[in-house]
Amino acid sequence: MTHSVFRPADVSVGLDYVEFDVRVARDGTCAATTKATYMALATFANVEDHTTLALEAAAGFSDEARRALLPYRTSIAARIGRSVDTVDKGTRELVERELLLIAPQTSDAGDRDANIYHLTDREQWARRTLDRADARAEALAAGRPWPPRPSGPYVPRVYRDPGFDFIKLDAPTVARGDRSPNYKAVYAAVASFVHGKTRTSGDRPPTYKELSACTGLGRSTVASTLSAMADDGLLLVSERYDSENGGRTASAYTLMDAKWWAERALARMRAAEGEHAREDALVDGVAAPAGRGWPHQLDGGGRTSWTGVAAPAGR
Repeated sequence: MTHSVFRPADVSVGLDYVEFDVRVARDGTCAATTKATYMALATFANVEDHTTLALEAAAGFSDEARRALLPYRTSIAARIGRSVDTVDKGTRELVERELLLIAPQTSDAGDRDANIYHLTDREQWARRTLDRADARAEALAAGRPWPPRPSGPYVPRVYRDPGFDFIKLDAPTVARGDRSPNYKAVYAAVASFVHGKTRTSGDRPPTYKELSACTGLGRSTVASTLSAMADDGLLLVSERYDSENGGRTASAYTLMDAKWWAERALARMRAAEGEHAREDALVDGVAAPAGRGWPHQLDGGGRTSWTGVAAPAGR
């Protein structure tokens, strides 16, 4: 299969979720395409150090496999659903934001090859953790309350330190090229307001105004995107009403991605158990079934039979 028709976004990325910087998720000045580029790179990166594979790791692989595993510009573009020009613009902005390092690579023939990308978000999270620890120690030593009490002009919570560094996003979803950058940006914004484990928005769900501030998108775009997420089964929306003053208040949100992760984990466990059972059966000298019916039994079928009776194999 040639790369002109191969779509890496159709390949399982092998991850349940990716980690995404919460401040980027709430930054309305960061373009949705840049956020989508960040997400696409995260689906290629190692979960430990957030670095993509080196060329040597895919040596000897087919062209199809290489384009599924290595972050070629066309492969990244397929997961964003945009052109390679969008990829270039997005990676430039991530570099300017000090979230990305790029190591250009060339093939043995000297041709341009897939770059190595390193997302520096984990280093930033480590620095923020140390900064918070230092600020806490300084406040307690001075007899000041911690966390500090708000003072001065009111600051909307979108622009405050959320107190945590990253959110989790469903990897197959953010790797889908048929889901727009706006869709992924709104997904990240909602994820920044839900509990990390329960995936619910709690007593203070985000308003449309706050989600618009996080994404730089208009209210109508946010509303239609939330509706699309609900249609996909990714989001559960619960309408809320003000019992004292009447009228509607901000809807409550529950992300269903954690349920998907649990279902995938269960499917993997059952597949592993089935594989172990087949291996044990082979060790014990019992052939595993090759379809409906057992080929070595009287009346047993094979891969070509749905009834347990072998189908004729020609002359």
